[in-house]
Amino acid sequence: FVLGKSQTEVLEAGNGYDGSSVSQFLYSQKHDSSVQGLHAQIAIGGRMMLHLLTLTCLNDNYYYVIQRKEWTAVRREKFKVMVKKVKGAIAAQFGSNLGLRSDGKLARITMDPSKHGKLIALFASTASLQRKMQLEKILKDMATIMKITRSTFVPAIVAETFKARCVEWSDFLDVCFPTLPWPRYMHFLISHGQEMILSLGSIGLWSEEASEHCNKLLKYNMKWLSRPNMDDMLVDVMRRMWDRGDPLLRQFEFEEDEKI
Repeated sequence: FVLGKSQTEVLEAGNGYDGSSVSQFLYSQKHDSSVQGLHAQIAIGGRMMLHLLTLTCLNDNYYYVIQRKEWTAVRREKFKVMVKKVKGAIAAQFGSNLGLRSDGKLARITMDPSKHGKLIALFASTASLQRKMQLEKILKDMATIMKITRSTFVPAIVAETFKARCVEWSDFLDVCFPTLPWPRYMHFLISHGQEMILSLGSIGLWSEEASEHCNKLLKYNMKWLSRPNMDDMLVDVMRRMWDRGDPLLRQFEFEEDEKI
């Protein structure tokens, strides 16, 4: 990161997202950049929050002041072991096995305000009162931001202040936990979230679950339900997707069923 700048300022400028050239490209391709919103809530609510909960669970000043790339091998291994323990505790206490798609499952928990108290009690029990209050605010504000991004309709007053809300939250996060690694999707949230909402009405219309489900269907059809030749494979997969989700075919099937 650039000396003297917060993580928020760096990512807002695009330097934290593969350089400013990528940022400018995304800015010029407004509708294309909306796809980044699909995984922002998973990367932030899942991966980053898992790291944060592990930090507070360890409650070791070393991890609060030393950047991850500078950790010793012993410290790195200790953190790795704690990550597994945190995942195990979440599975036991929330009935969510963090195996396949663990980031998405954890994001659903961290973005649920009703579960914040339990998360703090579990993973910040030895932390100071100040740390607990910081974690509570970070989780609460993140849940509010992600609720807006998942909405299918965002009121104008909320949309127009969305960036300021994200900057305030990310600055607070940066000050409280300066060693916390940020995912690339933080750039989308800070720099392009409001832009997408104002341009498209909302970004909640592109739900992560739908895109991932479609992706898995495509891969399954390619692997198990299509012929091995590439041309034939594309034909088979396309026809199966039509059969499963084409609105005209569905209407035709509905009309045929009505006749019966």
